[in-house]
Amino acid sequence: MALAKGVSSTPVVDGLTLLDERSGMIYHLNHTGFLALTALLDGGTEAATAALCARYATTAQDARDDVVHLLATLEARRLVIRA
Repeated sequence: MALAKGVSSTPVVDGLTLLDERSGMIYHLNHTGFLALTALLDGGTEAATAALCARYATTAQDARDDVVHLLATLEARRLVIRA
């Protein structure tokens, strides 16, 4: 998993900003989204699920559902690619 070509990220006080330089669109992830995306990029869906479970009081299934939803949204906007 990687950010798509032309997508840059910048940590901000309340999360992460993604800039799609191809379209000029700016996206914001809150702290939870930032944590999930970082783990997705480093280790995939299972790593992101584990990171959310370690940080928040949530079940593995709920965390996985959130990760899958985030990934689907990022892929639909062509912000990430499966490497």
